[in-house]
Formats: sequence, C-alpha cells, structure tokens
Amino acid sequence: MSHAPTITASCRQNGSEWTARWLAIGAFFVIFPAYIVYQILVQKAVIRPYLGGYFTAGIVLGLPMLLLAAYAKPRLRVRFDLVEWLFLLFMALFGISIAVGVYFQVTPDILKPNAIAWGSFVVLYLFGLLFPWGNLTATCWSQLVFCALLPLILLNSTNGQLIGGGYISPEIGMELNYQAVAMTYIVVALAAIPPGRVLVRYAGYAAAIIALYMIGARSEFVAFALMACVIEFCMAKRKVLLVVLGIGGAIALLVLAHTMLGTLPGSRILGLSDISEDQSVIARAALTSNAWLSISTWPVLGDFGSYLPGNYAHNILSAWVDMGLPGVVTLILLLVFAGANLILSYSDQIRTPVFLVAAALLVANLMLLLVAKYYTYQLLPIAIGVYGNLRRQAAVKRAAAACS
Repeated sequence: MSHAPTITASCRQNGSEWTARWLAIGAFFVIFPAYIVYQILVQKAVIRPYLGGYFTAGIVLGLPMLLLAAYAKPRLRVRFDLVEWLFLLFMALFGISIAVGVYFQVTPDILKPNAIAWGSFVVLYLFGLLFPWGNLTATCWSQLVFCALLPLILLNSTNGQLIGGGYISPEIGMELNYQAVAMTYIVVALAAIPPGRVLVRYAGYAAAIIALYMIGARSEFVAFALMACVIEFCMAKRKVLLVVLGIGGAIALLVLAHTMLGTLPGSRILGLSDISEDQSVIARAALTSNAWLSISTWPVLGDFGSYLPGNYAHNILSAWVDMGLPGVVTLILLLVFAGANLILSYSDQIRTPVFLVAAALLVANLMLLLVAKYYTYQLLPIAIGVYGNLRRQAAVKRAAAACS
C-alpha cells in the first residue's frame, strides 16, 4: 500500500502551520514592539507622529496578517465552549451600545474611541488565538525583542522615568501614552518569559519590573507583578510554600518601598506604598461615585455617554454604565467561567506556556477591571484568545494521543 497521499497531506499541513506561525509572529511585531519604538521616537522628537498614536495603525496592519494566518492554519473541529460564546455575546452587546450611542447622537469623543476599541478587540482576540505561545521560533524572537526593549527604555529615560514633557504635535496634541506602552510591553514579556527555565524567568521578571518602573504605569506594574506570581505558582511543585514566601516577600517589598519613597528617581511607582493622598486615586473614586449615580438612574439599560469624554469609571462599573445590566453580568460571567474552566478542564496543561499566559492574563484582567481599568482594556480580548488557543492545543494533543 502506498503512503504517498498521507505523506503529502502531512507536508501540506506542516507547511500551512509554518505559514500561519510566521504570519502571527509578524502581527506580533507590527502591533506590539513597533508601538513601543514608535511612541519613544515620537516622545523624543526623532520622528513626527505621522501615524497618530500608532496603535490603531498597528491593528490595521496586523489584521490582514492574522486573517491570512487563520486561513492558512490547519482546520480543527473544536466547537465554541461557554466562555467563547460569552465573549461573542459580550462583543455583540458592546457593538449594540455603540449603535445606540450613534442613534442618540452621543458625542464622537466618546463614540470614536469605543468603536476603535471594538475593532481592536477583534484583532487582539485573533492574535491571542493564533500566536504560537511557547513555540521555539516565536519564543526566540520574542526574547530577542524583550532584551532589546530594556536598553531602549533605559537610554530614553530621564531622571528614572520614560514619562516626560513629550513631543506635543500641534496637529493632534500627542504625548507618550505610557499606559499603552506598558500594556504592550507586558504582552512582549508574556511571549518571552514563560517558556524559559527558572533562572531565565527570574531574570526576565527583574528586567520587566525595571522597564515598567521606568515607564511609570502603576496599574500595569502591579498587574505584571501579579502575573509573575501566577506563573510561578503554576510552575511550583510546592505551592503552599511558594504562597507563604510570596506573602512574606510582598510585605518586605512594601516596607522597603515605604522607606525608599521619594529617594529614587521617578517615585510615581513608589507612591503605591501610600495611596491615601494620591490625586489619581481620589479622582477615580469620584468617577466611581458618578457611575453609581448613573446606574441608580438606569440600572437595567445603562446610560451610555452620560459622562464627559474620558470621565468613565475606571473599573468594571463602566460596563454597567455603557451596556447596562446584561453587559456587566456577561463580562463577570466571562471572566469567572474562563478562570474556572481553565482550572477544572486544563489543569493537566498547567506548566505549558499557553496555560501560563492564559492564567496570568485572566487573573490580571480580573484585578484590573475590579479596581483600575475601563472594560475596553485591551488585555481582555488577548486573554480570551489565549484561552481559545489553549483549548485547541489541548484538542491537538488529545487527537495525537488517540491516534498513537
């Protein structure tokens, strides 16, 4: 009997997988590292902001690559589970809220960012789903980029901070978007660090903490520290001992931060040790109070556009205000079921890079949406995409085991 058809099919499948992998890696480059480099170059007046803030441009450039990757990737018969249906429902409610805003003539300063965010959610979900987390080629390129970004950030920092006066364009009034820079840096770190051995991971955490300290985004700084804890908890064999050591280490770091407050350059991050007088925290508390007022008036349908541009609640209540009770309930169920299913159905994959990234992103998203971020935060679709990626990798392994 000839095995030629089987060999040919296998070669085609391998070729398709190779093509899809490189397209996803290409999308990674144009969306994430390119954004950081662009923002720094604009900040330092090396180039003018011809592409605005670039993130939308990166999304537009990455979309065709990801669509081609999805087309090239070998088909897997993996049905949507409850989590993915909840994400689809969330996206539908998100889109409906924008359509309602258009109908009721909500100010474009609120509508436009949300419409762009909806489109970016689609692209970032595809990225999380298609990027080959843990693949040797992807890991090597990610680690190379990760290593290059730290000196770039250090060399362009002033007084210990990447944040500066910035290059203000008379056309668009642009300055460094330090929160988005930190968010994209975290994605690069998650592509580079989890596949490494223990010493490589610890060195990566140290480098990332230094870079995020220089960038100055406090929410992302705390989120990454939490992600590192989640990754090491999943990797640890003696998990109880790790928890005890982690709590002790966290207390020691807080004491050290309080002692060193103001003595290091760029003490914005160190200000986390005493947030009672922080103006950002006070302002966010006021925005949360305004959100509760809107919710009390429109508890079921919400009141999209009831706030001034940018004055949304910096927590999960923002979903309730914009999408009503169905929106916030869907978002909560999405995060809860994703986390629960990760633990209950895929614990046998706990030390694989894709599981580590999914777990880290889900925990960080839960924390950030509770206390710091608008529901359009872009790590959310990546987390759900990585969750879908994990499901499909697990299905491939099960199919391979069944055939052997």
